[in-house]
Amino acid sequence: MHDEACATYEDMIINMQLGHKFLHDNFGVQPKIGWTIDPFGHSSTNARLFAEMGFDAVFLGRADYEDKNKRMNDESLEYIWRPSSRTLGTDI
Repeated sequence: MHDEACATYEDMIINMQLGHKFLHDNFGVQPKIGWTIDPFGHSSTNARLFAEMGFDAVFLGRADYEDKNKRMNDESLEYIWRPSSRTLGTDI
């Protein structure tokens, strides 16, 4: 996952490409699951990029405590993320 230093859409894509190339060249794998370690918010751009890069799922490392508690009580911690840009096939 990129950080706040990748401020543009293009930077986000380049950062992911470099990371995927490293994983492929050194370990022979292509990620299918993402992990947002410690972001300060989750943008729909991330969800769309992850989906378009072939990710099946994303684990969020930080969530608002009220939202997390509500989802725990509702048993809805697992959900489909639909980015605001409704491009076909971008749900993750």
